[in-house]
Amino acid sequence: MIGQDGERAGHIDPDGQICLYWDADQPIDPAILSGVLTQPKTAAWSGTTVGPYDPFDGVWLNLTATEPGTCRIAADRAAVDSGRCTPAIPSRSPALVEGDSLAYFTVRRLEDSADHRSELGAVAD
Repeated sequence: MIGQDGERAGHIDPDGQICLYWDADQPIDPAILSGVLTQPKTAAWSGTTVGPYDPFDGVWLNLTATEPGTCRIAADRAAVDSGRCTPAIPSRSPALVEGDSLAYFTVRRLEDSADHRSELGAVAD
């Protein structure tokens, strides 16, 4: 998806700090999602943990193969630091869009983990 011909992009916040990237054949309209990040967030945690060097890129393949609304979200450092948008990898994390709903892949550090593990999850706005 990244860099392919036909990829579209659009900001979903007024400050231009959060951008979605999607394929031309997907019915994603960033204007409809404007303001979605000001809504209360819902987080769902998977119970699956990874260490600091464990890959979790298989999430992309699973989503792309099964979810037609799979796209990419990118958030600037200011958006992440403020907590407004916290994707697992700020420059390119998988997201799902359906109409005016958005969910994206995230992680949280497990503070009591001796080996610095993080839990995989999703945030919906």
